[in-house]
Amino acid sequence: MLHDGDTAAVTAAAEDFNLPLLALPGAGGVDTPLLAVDGDGIVLEALKLAEDDDGIILRLWEARGQRTPASITLPDGYAVAEAVDLLERDGVALAIDAGRVALAFGPFEVKTIRLARA
Repeated sequence: MLHDGDTAAVTAAAEDFNLPLLALPGAGGVDTPLLAVDGDGIVLEALKLAEDDDGIILRLWEARGQRTPASITLPDGYAVAEAVDLLERDGVALAIDAGRVALAFGPFEVKTIRLARA
């Protein structure tokens, strides 16, 4: 893709091309978001069920090569958040404040987060 050095535009175009959004019917309907991720250049690359329980696994990464603060707004009913390794082990509790988890990403850092019900 030709560009003027705006790597964020390149990353966004690549994501749009390679991973088009799919709307699937669910209990809450399409208008009800499951969760929200806030942070410039933070990409939610995967959202899946945990391998060993009924938790949710999020895999996020920083796409612009910058240190970036971010936050996750937890889904309704979820009150536990842990940073885990890529194999979903060795959980470290993350602080939750008013239903949000604050994160700090290094350049191109990948984070795996497990969310669970209380």
